[in-house]
Amino acid sequence: MNITKSSGYNPRGQEMRWNGVAQEDPMGCGIACVAFICEVPYKSGKCLFDRHDGTKPDCFCPDIVDALQKGGRAYDWRRLSGKRTRFVDGSIVFIRRSRSFPVGHFLARRKGEWMDPWFNLDASCPDIGRAKAGFRKKLPGKASYYIFPIKPD
Repeated sequence: MNITKSSGYNPRGQEMRWNGVAQEDPMGCGIACVAFICEVPYKSGKCLFDRHDGTKPDCFCPDIVDALQKGGRAYDWRRLSGKRTRFVDGSIVFIRRSRSFPVGHFLARRKGEWMDPWFNLDASCPDIGRAKAGFRKKLPGKASYYIFPIKPD
């Protein structure tokens, strides 16, 4: 599969800010986070998954790690205990179920902020067709799983 960055070529070598990736499926937050980390559009990120299609809550940390690997990224994951964790840029977290997120939610970290693939999710925007990605300074819930980049040996 040939996946290219959609952010384009930058002849000056300056880092370009990659915009957030909105989820296009009701349960596509994991797909959107993978696409964001790999700097590809949502549909290209979706192609990196073997079985998850964003329609059911069946995307788990090993699925995301496998998709990231297919996208050329080395990642691992772990369940979080009650200890405070310092999240690194390029990581993805799963926040546990809550009233705001009935099935939980994945978010990706970049430049000290959290990219939320359905930033405008609330009672006023229950329609996935109007979902927009956005950035948050803080997580909107308690993280229970942590997917993080690993350094090559």
